[in-house]
Amino acid sequence: MMPAITCTQDATLGDVINIMCINRIHRIHVVDTAYQVVGVITLCDVISCFIVEPPDFADKYFNGIFKSILASHASSVN
Repeated sequence: MMPAITCTQDATLGDVINIMCINRIHRIHVVDTAYQVVGVITLCDVISCFIVEPPDFADKYFNGIFKSILASHASSVN
């Protein structure tokens, strides 16, 4: 088993991108000084630093399908 690839809370965005590229991963765990996981940074998080979608973009693009799926799921759980 491979050890988890992590970064500290004071890592820069550049550090995170380098770690992800070097290790060919799409997710990195953020640890505190006691090596306890305090968060996760995903490739989507990194990409979102550079790309901003307009409000309600997914609803408009996918014709509201996400809302109907979520509503359907919520009603089946209750």
